[in-house]
Amino acid sequence: MSAVNSEHFRASDELKARLRFEIDSGHIWLDEQRMILVHAEAMGELRRELVESLGRERAKGVLTRMGYASGVQDAKLARRLFPNATDSEVYVVGPQLHNLEGIVNVHPVKFEMDVNRGICNGEFIWENSYEASVHLAEFGIESESSC
Repeated sequence: MSAVNSEHFRASDELKARLRFEIDSGHIWLDEQRMILVHAEAMGELRRELVESLGRERAKGVLTRMGYASGVQDAKLARRLFPNATDSEVYVVGPQLHNLEGIVNVHPVKFEMDVNRGICNGEFIWENSYEASVHLAEFGIESESSC
């Protein structure tokens, strides 16, 4: 089983270098992927609208699938940018992309991965999650997770 220390593999400088704004054409790029810059409050409004129109469980499903699709794109980007990196190193690019994308500030506590044995265990501290902030603003504190 391999472990990755966040200081061992820091892709964030390489990721930042891949972010570019083309103001004249209205494009934001992260490598070759087009990105958008959206107000966190607008995402909160979308979340509220989904909950009100679909109900909590269906809204959670939509948001989970959206997050999954985003994660797939991040994983493809990480593998393309770091083709010689180990699976563990590619995995920790995800939290670094979350930081760069303004989603959440992630601090790895521990992480272990053994793809051959189907093992992936990690503990991360998430600070300043936009999703938690907008959920709190719209719904307040609840007994279930919101992210």
